[in-house]
Amino acid sequence: MIALAVLLVGTLAAQASSHPDDNYHDLQPAGHKRSDAAFNRDVAACKRLTHDSRYRPDSLAMKRCMRSRDWLWQSTRWVADAPEPSSNNTVDWTDFLMWQW
Repeated sequence: MIALAVLLVGTLAAQASSHPDDNYHDLQPAGHKRSDAAFNRDVAACKRLTHDSRYRPDSLAMKRCMRSRDWLWQSTRWVADAPEPSSNNTVDWTDFLMWQW
């Protein structure tokens, strides 16, 4: 039981450092390619309708919603998140060594 708990925590921690990137193909006729803003607007609208999370691959309902807006799902890949900026909360121990009584 303990080993299963450790495995589960490790799996969740590993997933926290990456996110899915679902790729869609624009089905608009050639020469009428839509902008990234149009794609992001359609993604946001479909996420609101399907309640899909940004941290999980797109569901079948999400893919159908995007298809109704002329976007065809191509693939999903996992992308590593950018590392957190390191906070410089380190202690400079020389400050303590220089104390004068």
